Amino acid sequence: MTVPVGPDGALEVYSAVGDAFAGRRIGFGRRRAALAANFARHRGRDDAAVAASWVAGLLAEIGCAAAADAPGETQPAGPSGPLPTDPDAPLHGAHLVAALPGLPAGAADLVRWHRERDDGTGFPDRLRWDGIPADAAALGIAHAFLELVEDEGEPRGPQEAVFAITAESGRAYAVELVRAFREFIAAAPDRWDAPPSFALPALDDEVVSTALNSGGRQTVPSGTSTTAVALTPCDRATAAADRVAAALGPDRIAAARAGACVHAARAFFHLTGAPA
Repeated sequence: MTVPVGPDGALEVYSAVGDAFAGRRIGFGRRRAALAANFARHRGRDDAAVAASWVAGLLAEIGCAAAADAPGETQPAGPSGPLPTDPDAPLHGAHLVAALPGLPAGAADLVRWHRERDDGTGFPDRLRWDGIPADAAALGIAHAFLELVEDEGEPRGPQEAVFAITAESGRAYAVELVRAFREFIAAAPDRWDAPPSFALPALDDEVVSTALNSGGRQTVPSGTSTTAVALTPCDRATAAADRVAAALGPDRIAAARAGACVHAARAFFHLTGAPA
């Protein structure tokens, strides 16, 4: 089955939830996913690796939802640029991705390690050099490139963004990956974020919600509701749900779906606590 690259796919709705909690434009994650998958294909990776890059690109910042209940300023209702990165967000995000059934092997690892740096100053595990899986490092490059292109204060053109990435070669990013990324952008200057199409089991809202509301367990005990987790009202969560609903459509169904997705993500982090 071919995954739809639009707002109807459950994973893409959760990607929008990650965008909202990270303070980004809704759709940033979907564009990052396309870029990561296309870059993986350019590097000759097989279908399974391309699919893992796409899923990890979609959900790379879903772990930001784990901080929804933390004290501090409320999440803005509109995009205002990314918030300071929580160094535990990749851990939380990987924990959630690993809990979802039917996703490509390795997708959770890419989420966990896409913010590592070649010089060992990244997070969450301070990996360095060949200790960083190449696909995770490639996702990190895709993420940094898109941040530059979509920077609200000083957006860069693709070539200028590539120049900035190249300047970090050997420090933040592996030299050979930067070289491959430069070749990739040069070969497809207008198509680097074109929606990819590949075979992958599609997950619907019920499958994702069941997995998250059961703390990632594959089966829910008999008689246990998948929506029984009680959570206190949260300004950040409300603002995130409102932004996702506005992106999905102006109807009550979209609002309900966005609210349910935000609730399921919060419920998962409430049930599972901090990952190792």
